[in-house]
Amino acid sequence: MVLNVKSRLFIHFLCRRFVLLKIILTVCLAWLTVAALIFKEKRENFSEHMEILNNIKISSTQPLKALKPVSQLQIVETLSAEAEEKNDEKMGSHETVKNEVREDINETQYGEWGKPVIMPQNMSSDVKKLVTDGWEKNAFNQYASDLISVKRNLPDPRDEWCKVPGRYLK
Repeated sequence: MVLNVKSRLFIHFLCRRFVLLKIILTVCLAWLTVAALIFKEKRENFSEHMEILNNIKISSTQPLKALKPVSQLQIVETLSAEAEEKNDEKMGSHETVKNEVREDINETQYGEWGKPVIMPQNMSSDVKKLVTDGWEKNAFNQYASDLISVKRNLPDPRDEWCKVPGRYLK
């Protein structure tokens, strides 16, 4: 097959045209190959070094040791009322009164029973200024959390099955 002069120049032009691209590609591939070999070599040296430090020969055919089974949760019996009182005296803790009804609690207080803080429509000028400053400084959440009492009542989030008394003390 005989090629004319124009076709030879065209093929020669195509070959020369991508020389720079070929050089860049070859350099990149060579760099990646060298980097991979160096990384692999360092990793092998590291694992050999760790084997020496741990005095353990690691092999892929060696089976892994099975973990010991985790012991079952031990249920601790609760202390009697007398023991609790003695323990409280030793610890110096205060008495806790269960089922205490506080009459001073207003259910409309902020955050009571997990309800959100809703600002009233008719606020005094001082409160309005605090609210607008909170919005401007992105600190409204701080202002709202300052309104919520730490000693507020919250609903019990547990499932009904979990609320049964004495279930876990058997």
